[in-house]
Amino acid sequence: MLPIYEAISYDNRITKGGRTRPIIVTIKNEEGKLKQFVVKLYNKREVRENLTVARDVLTVALADEFDLLSPFPAYISFTNAFLQTLPSELQAEIKEKEAYLNFGCEYIEGVINFGKNIAKSTLEGLTGVDTVFAFDNLVRNFDRRYNEKTNLLLDNHDIYLIDHEFCLEIDLNHIEDVETMNWNYYYQNHVFYPFLSSHSKQTIANYFYDFEELLKRLNVNKLNSYVNQLEDLDFPVPDVEILKRYLEYTKKNSYKFVTLLKGILQ
Repeated sequence: MLPIYEAISYDNRITKGGRTRPIIVTIKNEEGKLKQFVVKLYNKREVRENLTVARDVLTVALADEFDLLSPFPAYISFTNAFLQTLPSELQAEIKEKEAYLNFGCEYIEGVINFGKNIAKSTLEGLTGVDTVFAFDNLVRNFDRRYNEKTNLLLDNHDIYLIDHEFCLEIDLNHIEDVETMNWNYYYQNHVFYPFLSSHSKQTIANYFYDFEELLKRLNVNKLNSYVNQLEDLDFPVPDVEILKRYLEYTKKNSYKFVTLLKGILQ
């Protein structure tokens, strides 16, 4: 489950690099500390038809199972008192979108956006590049593209994953894709594909060790509490039974899934 915080002040708006033009607000956490959070302003149709909030929440929950870093997530509530403090244009936008309870993540100082032309030497020094690629294949993330936005933040050698509203579009056909080793996913567009595939077969053969070990230990039922909270908050969710069947299958067949990933890089 995620905490629910009330926004107490509006700080800024992110106008570049984000389709939803997120805003930065200040909240007070359980310890009484003030923290800044980045909040996405999805409209009601995106939430109900595209399941954007649910996809964000469930993907972050899964990323944690693979020891991948994401800024601390929470639901951010906009009260009437808070709305009255906003610029009139932003206030009108939130009311039009009915965006009164939103997905947000903690704003991290000092990180940089992962750009399009990162040097290979920099990539070599990053932690878990192969695990990020494998995870994005697993959750079918279509929004970490090398020639556009990458939705990654860098902090020295660490990679932070953000923006997951285009993940988890999964059906039973994707179990068959793993069974037949016929991977129907646009992996060539992934930000790390050119780098990973540029290495020798011997190097590629050593990829995904950590990912495979973590996949074997994946606790699929961890999703239950997040799903229950989403439903309690009236956020629609994907077909959870199909999602769990897919994850259980890849967990049971972790060697086959990793072999598939190595194959698409060669």
